[in-house]
Amino acid sequence: MGHLLGLANELLCDIVSYLEPTAPVPMCGCPFFHNMIDLEDNHRVPLELAKSLHSVALTCHRLHDIAITRLHHYIPLMTDVGRSELFLSALGTSRDSAARVKFVDINAMIPSHGAIDVRCLFSLPNVHTLCIRNFHTRYYRESLPEGLYVRSSPVKVLKLIGCGVSTTFLGQVLSWPRALKEFWYERTQDDSRDIVRGWPPESLEPLDFSCTSLVTAMSSQADSLEKFVLARQPHCHREIYRYEDDDALKLRNFKKLKSLFVDYEFLDKFHMLYLWELLPESLEELEVYTEEILSALFDRNQSNWLIRVLEHGVNRKRRSAWTPRLKIIRGSLDVLKTR
Repeated sequence: MGHLLGLANELLCDIVSYLEPTAPVPMCGCPFFHNMIDLEDNHRVPLELAKSLHSVALTCHRLHDIAITRLHHYIPLMTDVGRSELFLSALGTSRDSAARVKFVDINAMIPSHGAIDVRCLFSLPNVHTLCIRNFHTRYYRESLPEGLYVRSSPVKVLKLIGCGVSTTFLGQVLSWPRALKEFWYERTQDDSRDIVRGWPPESLEPLDFSCTSLVTAMSSQADSLEKFVLARQPHCHREIYRYEDDDALKLRNFKKLKSLFVDYEFLDKFHMLYLWELLPESLEELEVYTEEILSALFDRNQSNWLIRVLEHGVNRKRRSAWTPRLKIIRGSLDVLKTR
């Protein structure tokens, strides 16, 4: 250890950097649902690196000062719920630690006693990205004071994976960032399935999810959002996503939205002549994926969603008129999700 500490700080920083945990980066050009798989599966390496870096930080004061900053840049707690509680407790007692945090990936549910309150994450002074898993209304039933936290958070990227909160509460959460750039929303089967089976009980507020209510919840970020990912947990009941005839994913007012990645189930009832009227003029990339057979996207004798999108004639003219900047249209078959 004496020889190691004889090195200059610059060299020690380079050595320690090999232990710095980083978020999974999907391969360039892969369909968006591969990113969801990365979020679920590629968490072990950063977690092990974080544990090793923490051990280095405990060896001596000099290495502590070098390692601790890198340790807090990305917090990989997507599966370690025990450390999640310790981490949130530490944020309340150490302003220096709170100021270092840039990216947190955390599981909001603790099997033993419900959930941890992740709302304090939005108040971190320099946080850029939050990935919150298992975020459910049943654990956040208390009402929040009107206007609390509004436009106060620096968060630019918000990913809610396995989310089951009502859109009323979701609207409050989405009002907290000052200018959100990316929003990933994976709708969970859990609470929605309960509705199909007669849940929730009278003591809980019924979930109010629909495409229309979701867009309303997102409206506070209409002037800043550039990327929107809308997915559902694999093998959800399809009946949950069949809404009233006037329900639609109306994103026309999202003036800066460039990329839309969406589950086929949220769009399949719309005739393509009318779909383009729902999308913003700024849209440059549209990707739709399905868990069903390829005919849902390509077969002219079936739903032929993508075929109609790519056809010439009046539909193409209408698409060009409503979404003139749209350059990429991609249909994807999700064959990798098996959980």
